[in-house]
Amino acid sequence: MDSNIADRFRTPGPKRMLALDGGGTRGIVSIAFLKAIEATLQQKLRRGDDFVLAEYFDIIGGTSVGSILATMLALGWRVQTVEQTFNAWAPEVFKRLASFNDRYDAAALSKKISEVVQGETLSSDKLKTGLCIVAKRADTNSPWVMTNNPNGLFFAGDGSAIANGDYLLHDVIRASTAAPTLFSPKEIEINAWHKGGLRYAEKGYFMDGALSPHNNPSYQMFLLARLRGHNFGGAPVEALKRDTRNGKTWQLGPDNLLMISVGTGSFATRVRRSLFRVYEAVSALRSMIHDGEQLAVAQMQAMSQPRLSWTIDSEIGDLASDQLFDAPQLSFQRYDMPLELEWLLGSSADSVKPGPELRSALDRLDLDLKRRLPKLRELVNVSAMPILSEMAKAAALDQVRVEDFPESFDGIY
Repeated sequence: MDSNIADRFRTPGPKRMLALDGGGTRGIVSIAFLKAIEATLQQKLRRGDDFVLAEYFDIIGGTSVGSILATMLALGWRVQTVEQTFNAWAPEVFKRLASFNDRYDAAALSKKISEVVQGETLSSDKLKTGLCIVAKRADTNSPWVMTNNPNGLFFAGDGSAIANGDYLLHDVIRASTAAPTLFSPKEIEINAWHKGGLRYAEKGYFMDGALSPHNNPSYQMFLLARLRGHNFGGAPVEALKRDTRNGKTWQLGPDNLLMISVGTGSFATRVRRSLFRVYEAVSALRSMIHDGEQLAVAQMQAMSQPRLSWTIDSEIGDLASDQLFDAPQLSFQRYDMPLELEWLLGSSADSVKPGPELRSALDRLDLDLKRRLPKLRELVNVSAMPILSEMAKAAALDQVRVEDFPESFDGIY
């Protein structure tokens, strides 16, 4: 286990968090924003070409495809390498199968993940910064938020159970990306014991983290920083075992905690009426993913004063005049490129609108948006990735600004 992570978490001072949404092949949208973030910070901090986001962010978290991107970044990859790898993976991972259960080959996905993380665990010293991966444990109906926080209550084992730090990175990423009907669920051995000379094991049955409320993991990551039981401030674990109230947290305040949230091209899923109720049910479940994303944005904006404040709905607006507390609890900024026709055309009532770069890109691409948008929204569409990438790179130029990274967070660990 790398003690640098423990020291980084417990060392007093401002902390920086990066949260990445799920979204299948639309992960290419997140990558475009990540490239802009990396370039902005590299210039702001006057760093060379070897600068990586793991040097700046104290923890990087993700759900589903966001877990893959987060792991690559936490390993110290530059975003250009992440982009090249993601583009190379997509055609191989998302080949259709002639199967009634899974549309795509989970073995291919596992192979690609293994090429990156090999046999490393959550306690690997190859991770250069904090990592958070969100999955859904289906057999207990509970979101599992797995981190490499060495100060966590269950991170190190005592011999009675398998420690969280011993979970294979491959397994937790596969768990987070196990979208129903796309890839098979993932079983992870979470406990083992011997009795009568035989070994017994308890396995958890995991599915995609998007099935939890945390496809946008920003609010859940805020809770990691703020709840004593997570002990991100690094109180002695023995004290935590006696009482979780002994745990330490990261300090709140706009100069103490920074959260950057990156989307994959969000949009509201309309429930389709059908004579077959199962189709309505599936459509309703998909719409809940967007509900969770919007709730996370609403919660985070209601605790902060972001430069770009996204409209939540027509009744409460963008919360720019509403705060849950007397003062902002953190610095927060959300970057995204909503795949809504009205937004892309600039005719919506949203507070954040397409900027000149995106408008220019759309003119250059000359897309029939009304016709093409359903395909651009698809969870899996390899052929749409180049168009989404070009659009998102333009949107990132419009949205990412140096002022979103206050000077109080300039120090590099």
